[in-house]
Amino acid sequence: MDWIGAATAGAAGLAAVLAGANLYLSPRQELDKWTRETLIEILTAFLDASFSHSSTCRKIHELAPALQERNELRRSVLAAHSKETEALTRLRILSPPSVVKAAHMLFEAEYRLSEPCFLGNASVDGYNALILPVRQCRAEFIEAARSALGLRNVTGTGFYESQVRWSILRRLLQESEVEASANPSQKAAGEHEARGAGKASTDVIDAHVGDERHRGRH
Repeated sequence: MDWIGAATAGAAGLAAVLAGANLYLSPRQELDKWTRETLIEILTAFLDASFSHSSTCRKIHELAPALQERNELRRSVLAAHSKETEALTRLRILSPPSVVKAAHMLFEAEYRLSEPCFLGNASVDGYNALILPVRQCRAEFIEAARSALGLRNVTGTGFYESQVRWSILRRLLQESEVEASANPSQKAAGEHEARGAGKASTDVIDAHVGDERHRGRH
């Protein structure tokens, strides 16, 4: 029966070791999980601010807005940069040096994109030339971030050329809203026309339903 006692003691010892290991590993796993989730949150916030920064600079370069609107856009540029700086402070604590270095490179490219917006020499050609380094640096930042997170296929997701220009659609809507606000009578006429078209559609539907009911009786 001694072997039974030895086996029991061995099992108890093994259970104690596993329990101790679990007590050691659980806090570490929780810390790793928190670090990863927090890092993803910070990286996303940084990138959102970066895209907002470029989008606002584009408006100044391409639309050449009046002074009041231009100053509002300039404030938006600085606000986006402030969000990036806030995120970078947290990245210094949680991310590896490669991510911080890539963020600084992106900062420099974004500054060169921003500078003409404040000096008054912004232009479409200037934007087209200055946005390319920003996109390249942002792609390198994304690659560094994906590497830090241990994701597969680190490259290939950060930079691509697109011929789709949603900014044009936004500008068309903005111009339409300005025109509508400047011509309230035209806006009212358009609304009246829309109501007339809606009533005509309702009349057609009612007539169609009436015909169906009439045929149903016969």
